[in-house]
Amino acid sequence: MKLLLSVPIVLLLAFSFTGCSDPVTPTTIRDTTYISVPTGPALVRFVSMYPDGRSAFVLKLTSNPDDPGFVSTGSGTQPYYLPLVPDSDARYYVFFNSQLVDSIVLSGKQLPDASINTFALSWRISSNGNPSINTNGGVNNDSLKWKPIPRGYARIRFINGVDYLSSMSLALDNVSNPLDTIPFSELSGYADVPAGKHQLLVIPTGFTQVLSSYNEILDSGGYYTARYVGIHGDATNPDHLVVDAE
Repeated sequence: MKLLLSVPIVLLLAFSFTGCSDPVTPTTIRDTTYISVPTGPALVRFVSMYPDGRSAFVLKLTSNPDDPGFVSTGSGTQPYYLPLVPDSDARYYVFFNSQLVDSIVLSGKQLPDASINTFALSWRISSNGNPSINTNGGVNNDSLKWKPIPRGYARIRFINGVDYLSSMSLALDNVSNPLDTIPFSELSGYADVPAGKHQLLVIPTGFTQVLSSYNEILDSGGYYTARYVGIHGDATNPDHLVVDAE
């Protein structure tokens, strides 16, 4: 008997039985290879990148404002995920203050089977003065959560929600130590950083000017999302960094 151990999500037990009723009768054994493939829903969450850093978007399955909401982004990065059908396209209608703003489409390629996904919803004013929503994420971009965090470390990701320069960098403690460089509305992966008190700095890529900073104590084993939100040069919603403990 041969026992095969597969990944934790799917457990397959393969048994081979052989026997002979006559010791002189040859026995044929067929060797079968079992391939275990993870299966399950695509886990999804949405993060609001509205300029004030607090306001939430509501996603609905229809464009009717009277229909109930399907999910809300919340005021910060939420720790929980919504199970969706994997490998299938989905359209959602984005409401802000009960008004329809835009619709977004998540493709099946962005929602792989048994994946963990974060999508950032970034507010943008188009050339005609109307708001629209930029959407980025998915494709199992939170897959690092399957792996344990090294002892004494935390994990942090950066989302750039300010449409100002071509890209921004998030640095740890000093401008010469950038963790990630991200274009507008895009997300980085998670970076492992030493736990403890840190100053997180947003700088234009290739420069040393600090645009925003945030002091945070990163707990060992914790997950954090650093959101750069606001409108550069706007006194009402100036660009600033917000750090969410997930």
